[in-house]
Amino acid sequence: MSELPKTTLGRTNIEATRLGFGAMALRDATIKWPMEDDHAEAVLNTVLDCAINSIDTADCYGHSEARIGRYISHRRDEFTLATKCGCIPNGRGWNRDNLIVGLERSLKRLRTDYVDIIQLHGAPVEDVDSGRLVDALEEMRSQGKVRWIGHSTSGEALSVFAQHGHFDVFQIPYSGLERSNENRISQAAEAGMGTIVRGGVA
Repeated sequence: MSELPKTTLGRTNIEATRLGFGAMALRDATIKWPMEDDHAEAVLNTVLDCAINSIDTADCYGHSEARIGRYISHRRDEFTLATKCGCIPNGRGWNRDNLIVGLERSLKRLRTDYVDIIQLHGAPVEDVDSGRLVDALEEMRSQGKVRWIGHSTSGEALSVFAQHGHFDVFQIPYSGLERSNENRISQAAEAGMGTIVRGGVA
């Protein structure tokens, strides 16, 4: 199999395949199109066998993190792992303690000592500032549990965060049918930040 094209993700030293795997579909068997355990195991290992080296998940994606840990943690050196934090029952909780607890929960599920990228999961600008959320992410990094920090966001908030310059990576909705963030992606790139596209096959 020919090698997939790679790119350096912004100012990180991550050499990521341009095609990554978003693991939300692994979340559990209660969704409209449930994925059973044996199927999830096959999908994850096939992703790595096809030389895709980037996997993205989140603390609120149900069983997604646990399935990644169960089925491919023994192949941890083959992929870059990104997850998101801020999930609480019935919503999001934007404070330091919740982010720290969420990361520890994710590490346990993922069966790893660190994640390559931790992302805030849609935190508004005012909550990032008032909750000192960047400080919490940097605390995780200083402990060696996170390599790079990011934010899954869009719209005007992206422009504000790009100007602040705190984040290494953004995850942004973008496709041929959803181009509203196009200029903002360029703005983030000019600031040295990497972009992970979600919904690219919309």
